[in-house]
Amino acid sequence: MTTTFGKTWGLRRMADAAGHFKMVAVDQRPPIVSLIAAKRGIDADAVTFADIVAVKRLLARALAPHASALLVDPNYGYPAAADWLLPSRGLIMTLEDHRFVESARGRHSAAIADWTVAKIRRLGADGVKVLAWYRPDADAATLAHQHSFVEGIGRACAEADIPFVFELLVYPFPGEASHTTGYVEDPGKHPQRVVDSVRAFADPRFPISLRVSRRWPPRASRTSRSCLSSPTRTPRAGFLIFAPSTRLHAKGPSHTRGSEKGVEKGVRVELKKGSGSN
Repeated sequence: MTTTFGKTWGLRRMADAAGHFKMVAVDQRPPIVSLIAAKRGIDADAVTFADIVAVKRLLARALAPHASALLVDPNYGYPAAADWLLPSRGLIMTLEDHRFVESARGRHSAAIADWTVAKIRRLGADGVKVLAWYRPDADAATLAHQHSFVEGIGRACAEADIPFVFELLVYPFPGEASHTTGYVEDPGKHPQRVVDSVRAFADPRFPISLRVSRRWPPRASRTSRSCLSSPTRTPRAGFLIFAPSTRLHAKGPSHTRGSEKGVEKGVRVELKKGSGSN
């Protein structure tokens, strides 16, 4: 995998001195609102801007000194964390809106209103992060929309020469047992859906620097160390995918290790069967 000077520098800013990513995310929106509402015993609609900023400020103050980079959203997280953004740490800005349009066979993602990759670059961020809802078995219109959404952001990141951090979130369709409109991953997803989703975005037309899909339930992992280290301590672009029974770890062509290896669309893919824990 090749990259540009701007993206390489951004990735280095997001990693620690050893070349490991230890990024902390405080870009959550509905989960923070739900937490505040539950603790105060109020409706989510009654949670104020000041309430959300106060919680994010506490998180940033406590966690930023221990992270290699901080991921914030522009509407709440950046105002909250501005005083705790250390010059020695990287800054990643979220671009996707937490709201989405849902149909019977898919969800359509969109960017936060009035925010663009260029605006995030002007703000001084080291990376742009986007979460996209994805099901490889969604209808054709949904797949076309999601592909266009991600591809457009990828092109904008390439023009701005800034790393594109991409997160996939597999979700349940309406009518499925685990369906919810909450901002959560489908706990009943099949690991193959995750693998197929990653393969879809491994296409070169999506110029993504880092691809991440969350495992459910989340567990700590040491896997990231193997793809982030190098003799020069420069982070390697690639992606980490986690699922309950399958770990898919794809890296740039200069790295090979593990059990079952194969080449798919220009990246090496490593599948390890088991519980997914390390």
